[in-house]
Amino acid sequence: MRKRPTCMRLHDGFAIAALALFAFSAVGCGGTPAPSDATASAAADPFVPAPPDVGDVGRYHACKATPRRALSERERCEIAALATHCSPANDCLVSCLSSPGGVNVGGGCWHVCFSGMHRDEPAPPGFAECERSPDPSRLGTPGAAGPSVGQG
Repeated sequence: MRKRPTCMRLHDGFAIAALALFAFSAVGCGGTPAPSDATASAAADPFVPAPPDVGDVGRYHACKATPRRALSERERCEIAALATHCSPANDCLVSCLSSPGGVNVGGGCWHVCFSGMHRDEPAPPGFAECERSPDPSRLGTPGAAGPSVGQG
């Protein structure tokens, strides 16, 4: 058997050492795991605002969500009107309207409930009996904000 030169034996030794070093260093290369959802990333990053509290709109409460903020006369009227014909879509509106942050979402609670979750359900017909109330609706529905300025 032919003997290899010394430089080849050293090269083989370095190659084995480099491979071993790479294998051991790869074990700890996982880094930090990515957040599993948007809430986790918002909690980790102080510059990402938390999503608004729109109520427990994912569960059915039979249109009996307890208000967690002061409601206007008109909002109380709208909730009562929604509760008379309670459906999953109406229940979503009641939960959102009763929440502290749902009314501040762009498009209001109408957007929260009908832009995705209850897209295929019929929307409530309106709140004609609530339109006499002087304060504006916060549902965000077109035409539900009451008379425009200068009328009435």
